[in-house]
Amino acid sequence: MMFQMSKISVKNYQIILFVVAFGISVAIKIIQIVITDMNAFQSSYYDVMDYSSIKLQSNVLLDTRAADYATKEVKVLCWIETYPKNFREKAIHIQRTWGKRCDKTIYVTTQVENDVVAGTVEDAEVLPLNITEGYEYLWTKTTHALRVIHDRYIDNFDWFFKADDDTFVIVENLRHFLLPHSPTKLLVFGCLLKNPNENVFYHSGGSGYVMSRAALRTLRIDGFTNPEICPPADELKPEDVALGICFRNLGVQMEDTRDDRGRLRFAVERPEFHLTTDQHESFWFYERSFQYVGLGFECCSHRPVTFHYVTPERMYLFDALLYRVFPYGVRYEENHLNKTDNLMKNK
Repeated sequence: MMFQMSKISVKNYQIILFVVAFGISVAIKIIQIVITDMNAFQSSYYDVMDYSSIKLQSNVLLDTRAADYATKEVKVLCWIETYPKNFREKAIHIQRTWGKRCDKTIYVTTQVENDVVAGTVEDAEVLPLNITEGYEYLWTKTTHALRVIHDRYIDNFDWFFKADDDTFVIVENLRHFLLPHSPTKLLVFGCLLKNPNENVFYHSGGSGYVMSRAALRTLRIDGFTNPEICPPADELKPEDVALGICFRNLGVQMEDTRDDRGRLRFAVERPEFHLTTDQHESFWFYERSFQYVGLGFECCSHRPVTFHYVTPERMYLFDALLYRVFPYGVRYEENHLNKTDNLMKNK
C-alpha cells in the first residue's frame, strides 16, 4: 500500500513539474514575443509622408502653400545632442519622424557604435566628438559641436536649432515663428528662464533653442575665443546657462517666445504635464519662469514648436496625430490674416 501511494505521489509530482515547466516555457515564449514586437517597433523604418501625398478623409488635398513658402524662405539646420547608448534607443527615432523636416539634421555624440560609421545613418549626419561623455561635460560638448557646425555650415543655413534626443519639434511651426525675423540680426529664441544662482537669463536646453546665423558667427568668433565673454569649454557648467552668459556678454538678443496670450511655444515638459499638472507651486520651471504661465489649455500656444521628455513611442504617436489624422470636414483658420500670408502677398 505504501509503495502504491509512493508511486502515485511520484507520478503526481512529475505531473506538477511538467505543468510548472510548461507554464514557465509559455511565459518565456510570450515575453520573447513581446520583446521581439517592441524591438521591431523600435527598429522598423518609419517613412514620413511628403505633404503632397497626404489627403484628408474627404479626398481633398491639404493646402500647404504657406508651409511650403516658409520652407523655401527659412533654412534651418537642426542638431541633436545625444550619446552612444541613446543613438539607437532615442535619436534614430527623431530621424524617422520630425528630423527629416529640417533642411539638415546632425546628431552629435562622443563615439559611434561598430555598425554606425561617422557620416550618415538613414540620411542623418552623425558627428562624433573626441571628448568625455557625461551630463557635467555638456558645455564642453556644446562648444565643440558649435565650432564644427559653424566652420562647416555657417553660410548654408539661416538658423541653427539645438534639441535633445527626447525633444519633439513641429518644424513647420518653428519656421513660421522664424519667418518674420532676420538671420542677419543677433537673435536667439527658446523658452526664456532666469537662473537665480548666476543672475543670468538663458534658454532651456531641453525644450530647444534656435540662434540666427549672425548669433552663431559672433559666438564662434568673438565668444569661444575669449574667456572673458564665454566660460571656458572645460568649465563644468550647465550648457544652457553657459550659453546665456555668452549671449549676454555678446549683446545677442535673448528673446522670449510666448505668444500674445502668454502661452508657451517652447515647452520644457511633455504636453500632458503642461496641460494637467498641479505642481505649479513646486516645479522648478515655475520658479525660474519670469512670466506667468497659464494653466490647462492656456499653457501652450496653438502653434507650439517643441515639447520635451518625449519617448520614442510618443514620437511616432505625435507624428501620426499631426500628419496622418484629420477630423472630417474641419478646417483650421486664423481669426486674422497670419504673418505668412502677409509675407507671401508682399513678395
